[in-house]
Amino acid sequence: MFHFQVQSDLPFLHSADEEQLNYVCRLGTHYSFLVNFIKRHGTGHSLPNPSGNKSEGISGLYLKAFCSGLDRVLGGYRNKILQLESSLLKDPHLSVSHIACQLQQYQLLFPAVVAVVEQISSHKAHGCYILDIVHKHSETGHPLVKDNLIRVLHVCHGVLFKHLCSWLLYGYVYDPYKEFFIQPSDRSHDTPPEQAGQSQEEEDDLGIMGVTGRQLQKLLKLNVTEAVTGGGHMFVVQADLLPSYVPLRVANKILFVGESIQMFQEKGKSLSEGKGNILKGEQEKFAKALHILAEEMPLNGMKFESLINEIRTHVAEILWKILVQDADLLAQLRVIKDFYLLGRGELYLAFIDQATHLLRVTPTPTTEYDVNAAYLRAARNVLLMCCL
Repeated sequence: MFHFQVQSDLPFLHSADEEQLNYVCRLGTHYSFLVNFIKRHGTGHSLPNPSGNKSEGISGLYLKAFCSGLDRVLGGYRNKILQLESSLLKDPHLSVSHIACQLQQYQLLFPAVVAVVEQISSHKAHGCYILDIVHKHSETGHPLVKDNLIRVLHVCHGVLFKHLCSWLLYGYVYDPYKEFFIQPSDRSHDTPPEQAGQSQEEEDDLGIMGVTGRQLQKLLKLNVTEAVTGGGHMFVVQADLLPSYVPLRVANKILFVGESIQMFQEKGKSLSEGKGNILKGEQEKFAKALHILAEEMPLNGMKFESLINEIRTHVAEILWKILVQDADLLAQLRVIKDFYLLGRGELYLAFIDQATHLLRVTPTPTTEYDVNAAYLRAARNVLLMCCL
């Protein structure tokens, strides 16, 4: 960082005044650093980096929002400088000490903000990771630093809530920079450690009979990921993009809601009444609730989780109705019990009688057909054809 300072050994300048001037110049150094950062990353329209290669620099919507919030914080400093300029024009005899005293609060604020910017730059922070950095630095005992960083975080939350609203209400997110903490993942990849370590109890805790989106997908025999993305992808919670103040249990509920909405919005395969979004008339209600929550400063974590629970419960109830009532799940389970769990043992006794001679000889090309025919005959014999 380039440092402004008064030229040393000036004959007309006392050492005490020189120290005071250098003290004020430090503010100019910090301000210049912050303004240059905003100019580099907060303006213009940089192209998205689909590969997500951080070595190419930092960019994205969250970074631009951070720069916008940072510029608002600097706006107070600029206004203070204008007031001091006006005062100096009225009274040219104001001392350097007066200027230093008027700007004292920024001697505490600017180093803290510069530390945030330097961490973002050095870590090449991307997407929601920026939220985590700002939030951690805002957890301080100094009210001025805390309030200003919360203001910056509030601006960044504007982007987060737009992503959340799009995902929770429509099952879709426009995310060209790959910044949102829910990302598509190749099905062939190994399950991430944070997903593998999740307990089965937590995965199934949906409030309505423990049915998850992926379990429902398997039960209804819908290849949701291929139908929705067209590329054999499924969505996962990206741990390195998840802010620390958003618990993993909440992120998994957000993931469940978006996946469920995507499932029933797939063209031509909607299992709800008519095609379209399963939230139906609740979209406006939930959108308004998300907007009200986004306006709060600071973000209320309890209200946030409560709203996510409300949306998830509503979606889970709809899935319960479709799965248990409309699809008659209990009847299907009874059939599975009867046929595959030996609930109707006489079927398999009849099948063994029909296929004993086939199973004793070496298999031939027609053995599979003959065994299937023997199974059907056994079913007819025990009057179960109505179930086939």
